[in-house]
Amino acid sequence: MTRRTIGWLILFAGAAGLAAWLIRDGERPVPESAIAANLNEQQASPTPRTAATPEASRVPVANEGDEPSTQPSPPQGARVHGQVVDESGQRVAGVSVDLRMPVPSSEPDGRPLSWSQETTSEPDGSFGFREPFPSGSYDVRVLGGLKLVSPAKLEVAPGTPEIAFTVLLSGALRTIRGRIVDENGEPVREVSVLAVGQEGADLGSSARDGRFTIFGTNRTAPVELRIQAQGFEQPPVLQGVAWGTDDLEIRIVRSGAIELQVVEAGTGAPIEEYALRCVPDLVKRRGGLMTSEGNAIRYGGRHEAGRVTIPGVSAGANVLIVFPSDDAFAPSDVVLFDKPERITPLVRVELHRKQVFAVDVVTLDGLPVADSSVQLLCAQPEDPMARPLEPHAQAAALQDLFAFASGPGIFIRWAEATTDRDGRATLRCAPPPRAASLRVLGTEHAPAIVRDVILAASGAPLRVVVEGGAVLRVRVQASGEGELEALAGSRVRLREDREEGRRLGDLGEFGDANRLARDGTLELRSLPAGAWLVDVEPERWADGSPRRGFGRGFPIGRVTLVAGQSTELTVPAAQFRPCSLSGRVTLNGAAFAKGELYFAGRGGGPFATTDALGAYSMTELDAGTWTVHLRGEGVAVRTDARRELAPGESAVLDVAVTLPRLVLRLELPDGRPAAGHEVAAVARLGLGSIHATTDADGRVAPPFAAPGTYDVLVHPPDWEARRASIPFEQWPTHGTRVDPIEVPARGGSLEIVRRLPQ
Repeated sequence: MTRRTIGWLILFAGAAGLAAWLIRDGERPVPESAIAANLNEQQASPTPRTAATPEASRVPVANEGDEPSTQPSPPQGARVHGQVVDESGQRVAGVSVDLRMPVPSSEPDGRPLSWSQETTSEPDGSFGFREPFPSGSYDVRVLGGLKLVSPAKLEVAPGTPEIAFTVLLSGALRTIRGRIVDENGEPVREVSVLAVGQEGADLGSSARDGRFTIFGTNRTAPVELRIQAQGFEQPPVLQGVAWGTDDLEIRIVRSGAIELQVVEAGTGAPIEEYALRCVPDLVKRRGGLMTSEGNAIRYGGRHEAGRVTIPGVSAGANVLIVFPSDDAFAPSDVVLFDKPERITPLVRVELHRKQVFAVDVVTLDGLPVADSSVQLLCAQPEDPMARPLEPHAQAAALQDLFAFASGPGIFIRWAEATTDRDGRATLRCAPPPRAASLRVLGTEHAPAIVRDVILAASGAPLRVVVEGGAVLRVRVQASGEGELEALAGSRVRLREDREEGRRLGDLGEFGDANRLARDGTLELRSLPAGAWLVDVEPERWADGSPRRGFGRGFPIGRVTLVAGQSTELTVPAAQFRPCSLSGRVTLNGAAFAKGELYFAGRGGGPFATTDALGAYSMTELDAGTWTVHLRGEGVAVRTDARRELAPGESAVLDVAVTLPRLVLRLELPDGRPAAGHEVAAVARLGLGSIHATTDADGRVAPPFAAPGTYDVLVHPPDWEARRASIPFEQWPTHGTRVDPIEVPARGGSLEIVRRLPQ
């Protein structure tokens, strides 16, 4: 996948979660892609806010100033307040604290709701919640990417009038505070401020008054601040900002404008009704940050003679897409343009009229099939935004998996229509630029796929023949009271019974129809024939407790589906019981104290932290095989420690890891010690890295080094001052590569010498 592909995935689809346990705390340099992927994890606001609302877990908590909730107020209870401190005893301001309690569900599928409040600590570290808390057990969370040590829960007993507690955060927190203003001295909100240093990257965002706070855990080294604000020019990077700074004022200047003209392709006639999306080209700009406003579709309405002035367009590379209001026209291609400084250029965009393609869907007997969805799918190009999507497909862009492809591939839903009573679907869209396929989904037949179709505009319709679908009936057999109700709403998925098989149900073919009913049953119709694996993904365990949801779900069996026939599958409810794993971790014979563990299972897993004796305990695991990996100060190691857990089993798994103590000694070409040189050694398998500066003897001695092959890049002593003026992607070209180093999978001491070339 190219850098352009990755850039557009971040820009238009949003970043997925990042494996932060492998890249934080003392590892450097921080990749731009990692920075962009962590935006949502590290937002921090210094403005106090509180909220209280009954909500579904998928609904955002309201902030102060929002419209009042239409839900009924919670009953009176305890007033809750407290303070936020870190492990050094320092009180911490600007930390968002959230208390959340599950409440009985009122939804038909039985999915749990939650009642929550959020507040932010004041300058002295104190906080208080606006509304009283009903009696119950509340989960305690801190937002903004900070790590909570204690407490995990807060118990509110009936009749308690007031509760005070202390939120303890991991490590010693340092802050950088400041204010963002425009050229007139007015505050600017929603400006991203990124602190990048040799110890990692931390992000803050300005509030309504322009003030921002950046939190850093155990940070000591100065950082550089990178500022990004939609509609403003990119300011220079601020160098050498120290942690503890609280009086920064950063002035940013508003960007210029472009003149946009939209016309019909071929005729040149102006098109006046449209909206648009105009953003910086983060790929050509080699990274950066973006606000949600910048990625929004804006300026919708009528524009006289097809012209509109778009302010706030930064100088340099930009991207523009036009979305016409008239459904007769297709959205524009992606328009790439460079805006000069202090000049308002004219950007002309041509829109093409949509063409009409007809598809007839019939049964094996030639009878028309009504109410089936006909979807035109295009293979994803090397650059997934080389052609825009229809507006209705924007949300699914870049992640519409082609479930029935014979091989791997990602497809874009180019157009969609529903068959009428004569079995005809009329697709209206721009001609697909690449190989296309048709997918036909319906309730009375199996899915049908026609690959490499050639559609003729206004010509003879394409005929698609569909077969009768198979039926799968799933039943959960209860062994105790309340089990079926607890498992209601669990999602059932099908996977092809082969290696790397794809899953059904991810694309909305079933919607919420693939969830277990309250009686533990489910019937899926119109399935394709063949061999399938069946998984169940419960949101709660059979005993009613919430499930964390690690892994893909529980495999409950294999089925062979036959067109026109019904297949039944029964699974005991006892299979859906949580497991637990505990033990002690040692590293080179000593306790692995306060280290982080990652439990790898099917599709992912949770994290845990060892105590001062190296002990850990992980509950609420799915049944299956779990492997324990380690990450601590300067070490990230995969292990062979694994355990298979049966449903409801509690087991002990001790982990013993032996690693060498590494000393890397650098010499100048004449044999003298290479003192003061910056060393970046990165493991090829991504299991760890070494970032340090050589001492007077030219040595780098990390506490531990994970086994593997490391590529080593060395920068000269003046690199710290020079790198600010060099683009990130050019850093490797300004260093010196020496021969890779091999770290064996054994203990003891290891000294490796590398001489810098002439």
